Amino acid sequence: MNDSQSANSSDLLIEQPDRPERQISRQLIIDAREIVAGYVEGVDILQGANLAVYEGELVTVIGSNGAGKSTFAKAIFGLVPVRSGQILFGDRNLVGLKPEQIVRLGISYVPQIANVFPSLSISDNLDMGAYTRDGNIKPLKDKIYDTFPVLAKRRSQRAGTLSGGERQMLAMGRAMMLEPKLLILDEPSAALSPILVQDIFNLIQTINQAGTSIILVEQNARKALAIADRGYVMHLGKDEFTGKGSDLLNDPEVAELYLGVGNFSKA
Repeated sequence: MNDSQSANSSDLLIEQPDRPERQISRQLIIDAREIVAGYVEGVDILQGANLAVYEGELVTVIGSNGAGKSTFAKAIFGLVPVRSGQILFGDRNLVGLKPEQIVRLGISYVPQIANVFPSLSISDNLDMGAYTRDGNIKPLKDKIYDTFPVLAKRRSQRAGTLSGGERQMLAMGRAMMLEPKLLILDEPSAALSPILVQDIFNLIQTINQAGTSIILVEQNARKALAIADRGYVMHLGKDEFTGKGSDLLNDPEVAELYLGVGNFSKA
């Protein structure tokens, strides 16, 4: 595998141990090219990073502490200033847009922390997720409850009393209230028990298989690559390796450098 292998092949046949072989759309949904970005002027965490996602894909981003993986997710969503490069969502360049504008274009972002309204009920949190929608949201809300049955059973419970795993489910459910074309998940398994981690990964696959494209920034590299159509391994603010999730999972160099450590910390 070559460093920064191109993701521009027209048809990608995916062979993963946890999913049947499938064919990915030829249509790019997002294409981030040569992104230079950082929180503080003059200090660039991203040093020319690239990422592409095709319609229907589940793409994971892994890397060691400080690699820039979470910064990349935030830059796409307008939370970190982009100093150069372009982020094409269809034919629209997202660079310079505010998060509320990006949401209306069809992208939802779930941060690792502070991702629910703790004083509001589960039901009210889902309502807040649909703030840009007009009309009756009950059918969509019922669909979310079907996907996340634990939320349906506790719909009147305050979000602040939920466990970490339940909060993560609620945050994902709230993001799905907008029926996004692209869902960005930033470290969804962080600080969860192994059983809850598996539950979260199962839900991520369920959402993706229903048609939502996903960017999964994740510290649990092995599990993330196992369910990914493609993956990006970031190093020092750049995409060091790119390829099918199964290929990266079995690549000796990637394994030695990035999969030998139990957990990846948030960048």
